[in-house]
Amino acid sequence: MKIPIWSMAIVLLLLVCGTAGADVYDDFNGAGIDEQKWVTAGSGFSQPGDGYLHFSGSTGDRSGLTSKKLFQSGIFTLSFSDYQCNNRAPSGKGLGSIAGFGLGSRGSNNWVRIERGQIDSGGYIEVNWVEPNESGHPIHVNWLPSEILSGFLQIRYDGTRVTFFYRVKDMDEWKPIPKTSRDGSPISKSPLIITPSWGTEVPLFITAFPGGGKSSHYSLSFKVDKVDVGVPGAEQAN
Repeated sequence: MKIPIWSMAIVLLLLVCGTAGADVYDDFNGAGIDEQKWVTAGSGFSQPGDGYLHFSGSTGDRSGLTSKKLFQSGIFTLSFSDYQCNNRAPSGKGLGSIAGFGLGSRGSNNWVRIERGQIDSGGYIEVNWVEPNESGHPIHVNWLPSEILSGFLQIRYDGTRVTFFYRVKDMDEWKPIPKTSRDGSPISKSPLIITPSWGTEVPLFITAFPGGGKSSHYSLSFKVDKVDVGVPGAEQAN
């Protein structure tokens, strides 16, 4: 029995694109940020009703959206576009820009995040995490050089472990974030795995910060197309 070519094409699309098993948490189509879905901090985010969540801000403007819904597990995907940033801060100073997507509670210093960032030496995809029981609550850093201006950031949480992925185009395969050295060089082919001590359901969040110090004049802007939430175990379909 021959399988029609169109049928095989649909199967391949589902494996690569990942619409199966995922629900849209917010497509940002309405005018105004949905207060039933998000708690907003800062004034940098806006939603004019053009199908995007917009961020535009300069040094000192720290803004974020935190979901009102809590999650025990899931595959969380954020698609972004038109990333623009003129951050020229030196590396290793914690002054880089942040266009981030994360899980957990920032108020209790117990969270993970994947972000597109920028400093003087260039752009990067970075994973951060904070452990609540660690003295001083340092922000851990794991990063790769990247100059993508549009793409997808993904967090996979199975209820215990968290892994991080990204891709540039909807048809691309997901690239895992590996464990890296301080200079951004991979030191393992295996994905970076974080095991947070949440023990309860957690919110997802979108955050933005242009970076820099008090005398800096950096700007950051980008758009978010949508946020999807999929089912753990359906990685090949997301």
